[in-house]
Amino acid sequence: GKGPVQAFQPCPANSQGQPGAASVADCLCNAGYARAGDACVPCSAGTYKAAVGNVACPRCPAPRTSHAGASTLAECVCGPGFLGYDVCTPCPTDSYCLGFNVQEPCPNTTGTPEEGASELADCLCEPGYFTNGSAFGAAVCVPCGVDVFTDKHGSETCARCAVVFLAAGRITTCGLTGQSGCLSPQDELCNRAGFPPSLFSANSANSSL
Repeated sequence: GKGPVQAFQPCPANSQGQPGAASVADCLCNAGYARAGDACVPCSAGTYKAAVGNVACPRCPAPRTSHAGASTLAECVCGPGFLGYDVCTPCPTDSYCLGFNVQEPCPNTTGTPEEGASELADCLCEPGYFTNGSAFGAAVCVPCGVDVFTDKHGSETCARCAVVFLAAGRITTCGLTGQSGCLSPQDELCNRAGFPPSLFSANSANSSL
């Protein structure tokens, strides 16, 4: 009589057979896929795999990253905090970079003191403002009042400006400018020496002790 009928089983999805394959272990995962048990799953984000086979997906060269399922090195592009594709440059100040060459500006009254910001939360309230919580992932910035200041990004409170003494009377530095915040007790707005006359009004200059 006839011998037993040979049953052929298809290889799992996203894989292919090879001559002489005797089991599912001989099925090779396609480019962009890696073996997970008997299945072939997409390479995880930040990795790629260019060849057919059951080897692991190598990581993209830092600081590059990729979407899941990348099948070529060219799909590895600059990751969060950087701009570019092959050559990665740090994200410029006052903006944040999400990776894949996507750059977003920081909201008004916020900025980044250093390059390389990667998310909205990296945008901090600018000098002259203090942080009052957040809304929709962005810092809520409130201007410092008269006679108080912040001199760095991300301040949670405002400090009182130094008092300047002029021949005409005792006055506070930042209140003379009419601005809602000054930048630093060391700058032109808050400095005993070299206080610019143009920054205060005639009325303020004639204030008495």
